[in-house]
Amino acid sequence: MKFKTNIHPPKMADRLFEWYCENASIEDLHGDVEELFYDDLERMSAGEARLTYWRRIVSLMFSYSVKRRKQKSSLSTYSNASMNFTMIRHYVKIALRNLIKNKAFSVINILGLSIAISCCVLLTLFIQDEFSYDRHFNEADRIYRLTTTLKTTNGQISLLQRSSPPIGPALLAEYPEVESVTRVVKDLSTIEQMLRYQDQSFFEKRGYQVDSNFFEMFPYEFMEGNPAKALKQPWSLVLSEELAHKIFGSKPALDELISIPTNSDTGIFKVTGVIKRTPLRSHLDADFYISGLEQVLQPFTTWASGNFVFTYLKVKKGTDIQNLVAKFPALMLRKGEKENQAMGRKKILGLQPLLEAHLYSKHFQNDIELGTSGSITYIYITAAIGLLILVLASINFINLTTARASQRASEIGLRKAIGAHRMNLFLQFIGESMGTALMAMVVSVLLIYFALPYFNSLVQKDIEITAQNFPFVIEVLFAFALITGFVAGIYPSIVLSSYETVHLLKDKKLRLGSSNLMRKGMIAFQFSISVILISCIIVIQQQLHFIQTRPLGFDSLNKIMLPLRTSQATNRYLQFKNEIRNIPGVAEVTACSNSPSTPPTNDWNFYPAGKSENDAVAHYIIYVDEDYFKVMSIPTIAGRDFSFPGDAITGSTAQARRVIVNRTSLMKMGIDPSKALGAKVFFATGNTADEIVGAVEDFHQFSLHKPISPLIFYASKDTGVFHQGIVALNAGYNEATISKIKQAWTKLVPDTPFEYELLNDSVQHQYENDRRISTIIACSTILAIVISCMGLYGLSIFIAENRTKEIGIRKVLGSTVGGIMALLSKEFLQILSISFLMSIPISYWAAQEWLKNFAYQIAVGPGSFFIAWAISLIVVMIAISYESYKAAKTNPVNSLKSE
Repeated sequence: MKFKTNIHPPKMADRLFEWYCENASIEDLHGDVEELFYDDLERMSAGEARLTYWRRIVSLMFSYSVKRRKQKSSLSTYSNASMNFTMIRHYVKIALRNLIKNKAFSVINILGLSIAISCCVLLTLFIQDEFSYDRHFNEADRIYRLTTTLKTTNGQISLLQRSSPPIGPALLAEYPEVESVTRVVKDLSTIEQMLRYQDQSFFEKRGYQVDSNFFEMFPYEFMEGNPAKALKQPWSLVLSEELAHKIFGSKPALDELISIPTNSDTGIFKVTGVIKRTPLRSHLDADFYISGLEQVLQPFTTWASGNFVFTYLKVKKGTDIQNLVAKFPALMLRKGEKENQAMGRKKILGLQPLLEAHLYSKHFQNDIELGTSGSITYIYITAAIGLLILVLASINFINLTTARASQRASEIGLRKAIGAHRMNLFLQFIGESMGTALMAMVVSVLLIYFALPYFNSLVQKDIEITAQNFPFVIEVLFAFALITGFVAGIYPSIVLSSYETVHLLKDKKLRLGSSNLMRKGMIAFQFSISVILISCIIVIQQQLHFIQTRPLGFDSLNKIMLPLRTSQATNRYLQFKNEIRNIPGVAEVTACSNSPSTPPTNDWNFYPAGKSENDAVAHYIIYVDEDYFKVMSIPTIAGRDFSFPGDAITGSTAQARRVIVNRTSLMKMGIDPSKALGAKVFFATGNTADEIVGAVEDFHQFSLHKPISPLIFYASKDTGVFHQGIVALNAGYNEATISKIKQAWTKLVPDTPFEYELLNDSVQHQYENDRRISTIIACSTILAIVISCMGLYGLSIFIAENRTKEIGIRKVLGSTVGGIMALLSKEFLQILSISFLMSIPISYWAAQEWLKNFAYQIAVGPGSFFIAWAISLIVVMIAISYESYKAAKTNPVNSLKSE
């Protein structure tokens, strides 16, 4: 039956038989079964012959299983004792000899894995720190933060992690499910608050005024004072251990008096407690807490506006949170519906678990936030970066191990010939892999020790390895080492233990077959990761450059901001202004409640004449001094600038006021700029009309993360509303100018230390987080490239050694050094081209996702990806060129003399 000569036994049955049974024991049996198959073809159909073949294979597998069980039973006592110990000692010797014999490959594997393990441990410590916020408080799972959602009738939605002052106490009185309520308020008038002790001044960013029961809900550990009584009296002050040490040194702080001036008055506070420094973290951590919030908030009765209070609720055990939240709308309808309707919006209350406050608050308006807010998105990015670096190092190990497999053909064949089972070889190779990973773990301990301070600086943390977290660090080290060793070693172990004895002893080398394809695929994956990371860092840098060079709508150059922190500073501002105007180098002086880059916190709803409260548009309110728009170089698009003192107001007044708005305000309210002059706008809850006397061009009051918002400006005679003085300096000013300004300040405002900041620096501070992310990704990119290049260098050594005779023959036949280098580099360049095509869609998606954080962004074009590919190409050529050139320059006589 010649027509059946092309029919072969089922390959799947052969593979199953070879996988289950030991290769050294099956060759004769397998040959017999194969002969029977071809005999069957002579007397039955192909389908029946295949079915019979499958039946015989399964029968042989069963027989082999019974035989192996008997062998294990008869040898168990001996093998479990001295034989196992002897074999393990032998395996360790072989592993060490291989490490020493192949020094370059061993160094690449150990160094690559140690870098990856170090990165993963550091990133794990960072992630652990981020997830630890607020978890140390007793019954933290029963504490929630009150949230507010504002929906206007024209579709605007604002999400706030704050609420109005009276809502918290009302919830406690209305609902028995609420066990206790406490409130926190942050001073919105300044970024830093000044504390004075005797003749010293201290500036601190984190200072909160709290309810008297704050430490009952959040039981911080005190080193001085009694937390149960610390805030019960007005004018009480609780300090952190760091601030107490800064002010008082080693002497006790309890009962000392500290003054805290503001731009309206100065309070004298008695220190009633000092909080002990611990590694435990909370978004409520502060440098100091002051009492008396109940008295401050008592006059506030509004349920619609005044959303500046952070309110925390502790519910009773077993409370159904969804049912509790479902009761809030009825309370809002009863207490605040009329006022909210007058403002043209709806107010919805919600609850956010305390344990989510740190990582899950990016969707709220974060212009006002307690402490530093983390992001679960950045946690995912951090984890992905660590995993990718670990994968890249594992790929190096897999590629180099399988590439060196041909050097161990005789060893593997001899072991199988004298009776080694496949499982013995598998365990040997997986043990070598895990041993290499444990060596890398030892090296990574040193890397972590030296890298931790730089890592803390990068992520702005103060992570320490202490007695408390040392066991966790050791567990993480061993976990990463063992998992990496197993994952990186499992594929080479399977491949190396799978070859047949006859082929190994006959050919003296391993036929890698599909392993070569797998290796190329993993190299392509490495290149893809590198191209993606390089593309992302290019896009980030382009966006940051765009931010720094985009016109902001105002002139930030040659301007300094002077914080008006105290009542003395605001009261004597006009004298100071007149004093420094005559200083050489000073062009002009003005002041405002919120300069660009210091977001305003007051937002009121306005609607134009001819419309109703339902059409009201939220505006940010800014109070300005004379010549503000002139000093800031903000152009007028309609009407005029403020005329002082005629347009200026003093405090809140019921009479009509003259205002200036920006272009976005006109657009949102539907007012044509050509008709803006004289237009009337109404505050949503009042009947008094404000008159628009001018409109200015849009400018970026906030960072470029946010779109331009409607702004409304009032001219003010009351200097108490000003938080910053702005001094415009002539181009080319010098330190002598600043020195004379300081002298004038010291003379007129002696109780307030002189301090200033360049307006341009303040603008750039808004993008510190973006620059930090850029640095993190840049460092990750460098590490990824270094690890990939180490692997490429190792592979280039292997390829050069494997093709030594081929290179010698080519040189004898006239090949040039450049031709041989091109030959050795060709394979890598092909893989790089394929990986470039693979990386483009992922790179584009990642870039677009990050750019969504900006209201104003660059357009991502193909240029970024081609630049990334070109950088990768240069790096690859550097990594492989040395060994390629070295192989190409080798004397062919040396490589061919044994032939």
